[in-house]
Amino acid sequence: MLKKVTDETIQKMWYLRGIGHSYESIAKNLCLGKSTVYRWLTPEKKLKRIKYKKIYSKKYRKKNKEYLLLQNKKWRNKNQTYIKIKHKEWRENNNERWKEICREAMRRYSYKNPDRIREINKKYRQTPKGIVYNLRHINTRRNKFPIKLSVKDFDFIKQRDKVCIYCGSSKDITLDHVYPNGATDLTNLVLSCRSCNSKKRTKNVFSFCREIGIEVPKIISQLKQNSSTP
Repeated sequence: MLKKVTDETIQKMWYLRGIGHSYESIAKNLCLGKSTVYRWLTPEKKLKRIKYKKIYSKKYRKKNKEYLLLQNKKWRNKNQTYIKIKHKEWRENNNERWKEICREAMRRYSYKNPDRIREINKKYRQTPKGIVYNLRHINTRRNKFPIKLSVKDFDFIKQRDKVCIYCGSSKDITLDHVYPNGATDLTNLVLSCRSCNSKKRTKNVFSFCREIGIEVPKIISQLKQNSSTP
């Protein structure tokens, strides 16, 4: 049986060669093939062989590009679980590097596809998470302190009001402060479409309703009572 080449066997090979043993006698003494002994004891020829291998592999890859792609695809389909496990291990070990790669990829994609990014952001702003995030971001920027408002709170307001309390529209819904300088909580937030919200701005609810020519919604009086009760 032929042995595997280890550091000890390499040292023994060089020792026997230094004493004056031939390649055949070294191969017999260490139970190795003559070609393996010759390879390890002629490093210059080994380097030449490695260079030739690299050149040959490049040429082979160029010629058989489609075949190699098919082989890789087959292997990936067979070993999907193995690939997932390895990717997960790499991400856990290289968390910061993985974040950098994701950021770079996102920058490239956004630079190449600005219209697609605008569409995605527009859709996200219309979702409950997007509306809550936008409100939090604006309030923290203005008031310089974090706002505690969850998606559950938004769902509760949506179930309560259902549509814009000013015009009755159900498109492009946002959250509006009843009293502009008031708290950002359930007692001071109502559903409003983007156009009504932008028209209202920092105006009082009662003056805004007079300006539009509608009666003050019932929900506002209910909220006023809830806020006044201890």
